[in-house]
Amino acid sequence: MAIPKRDLSRAKPELSSLVADLRRARLLVRPEELEHRLPTPLPTGLSALDRLLGGGLPRGRIVELAGEGPGSTALALSIAARSTRTGRWVAWVDGAEAFDPRGAREAGASLARLLWCRPKDLRAAARAADALIASGAFPLVVLDLQREVPRPLGEAAWLRLSRGVEVHRGCLLVLGEAGAQSFAAARLAPERGRARFSGRGPGRLFEEIELRFRLAHNKLGLAPGKAAFRFRAPAHLPPLAWDPSPGSLRFGGRR
Repeated sequence: MAIPKRDLSRAKPELSSLVADLRRARLLVRPEELEHRLPTPLPTGLSALDRLLGGGLPRGRIVELAGEGPGSTALALSIAARSTRTGRWVAWVDGAEAFDPRGAREAGASLARLLWCRPKDLRAAARAADALIASGAFPLVVLDLQREVPRPLGEAAWLRLSRGVEVHRGCLLVLGEAGAQSFAAARLAPERGRARFSGRGPGRLFEEIELRFRLAHNKLGLAPGKAAFRFRAPAHLPPLAWDPSPGSLRFGGRR
C-alpha cells in the first residue's frame, strides 16, 4: 500500500509502533542481530577446506563427500579426529562396513569421544543418524554410505535428516553417492588423485596419496574452488607391493 508523501509525517508514529511490535514478537530483526544468531561453522582443522567452505562445515546443514574410495574416508577421518581432539563428540554411522578404529586412532581421533554405530542396512543407518542428530549430543555425525553397489536413500529419509540437523544445529557429513544431492548445502567432489610410492619396480611400496576436492555444488553462496590434501598410508595396514587400481584402496577399512 502506497502512502502519499504528504501523509508520511502523520504515518511515522504508526510505522514506528508497528516496527516495535514486530521486534518484540521476534518477527523482525536487524541484519547485525541475525548474523549473531547464525551458528558458527564447525572448523575442520584443514585450512584449505575451511577457506573453501567459508570457515568450516556449516552447522544445521548436510555436506556431501561424493565419490568412492580412500579420499572421502581419509578426509572424513581427519575432520572427525580434529573434532574429537577439541573435546567434541562425533558419531560415525558405518553403513559401508568399512570403519576401522585403528585407522581412526592413527588419524589422531580420540576414540573415547567417538561413537561407532554399525547398522544392518541402509534404512537402519538413516534411522541411526536421525536419532544421533536428535540427541543433540553430537555436533558432527558422519554417515558413511559408500558401498560397492550404492543404493540411494529415499527423499523422505533425506528430508527427515535435513530437518533434524537444522533444528538441532548439528552437521551431517555424508560419504558416498546416496541421493543427498538436492538436500545437501554443499557437495565436495573428488578429482583424480595421485599416489606416491617408495622404491622401484614391482616391489615398490605405497606411501601416501594426494587428492583434490572441488566444491561442485553449494547453497551457501560460496565461490567455486578447490582444496588439495595429502594422506599417508595407515601404519597398521600391511605394505602394498603392487600398484593398486583406482578405487581399490580404503584407508582404515577393507579393500
